[in-house]
Amino acid sequence: MSENSVRLEVENHNASIEEAFVGKNYTTYYKKKWNEMDEKKRQTSWNFAAFFLSLFWLGYRKMYRYIFIIMGLFLAVDLLIFLAASGDEAMVMRLNNSVGMGLAVATGLFGNYMYRLHMNKQIELTAASTTELEKQEAMLRKKGGRSWLGVLNTVLIFIGYLIITTVLFG
Repeated sequence: MSENSVRLEVENHNASIEEAFVGKNYTTYYKKKWNEMDEKKRQTSWNFAAFFLSLFWLGYRKMYRYIFIIMGLFLAVDLLIFLAASGDEAMVMRLNNSVGMGLAVATGLFGNYMYRLHMNKQIELTAASTTELEKQEAMLRKKGGRSWLGVLNTVLIFIGYLIITTVLFG
């Protein structure tokens, strides 16, 4: 078997594993975006869904760890804003809006990269649990893809954040 044949076989294996995780939009969107990022040696590419939906897009793609990190950062920023601009409601609103817009832009720019990192971590965990390709693909279909339940979970997490901030700063 030639070196090119082996490389092609490995690329096909990786593509089938990635497609099992991503699902429907792998070949039409993510594979193209990730290839462009690799060619340009960049971690950024634009994702309109991630920009407009931010946290809810993360939930839709089952990236809960990022949601909790962002909510923790929001709480920290809220605390800083509360301490720095206490009593100035207009200032608090401007700062909160700026943070929200910053999140939207960052998610739009880095969403595809974050999703790739998330996918690679899930592939790594799955490969550690079984070497059988069919089992890996089945496990990755469950771990990956899209989830409206993930969006609902994100809404619930966000409501929890609102309750916490209301109790602490309300």
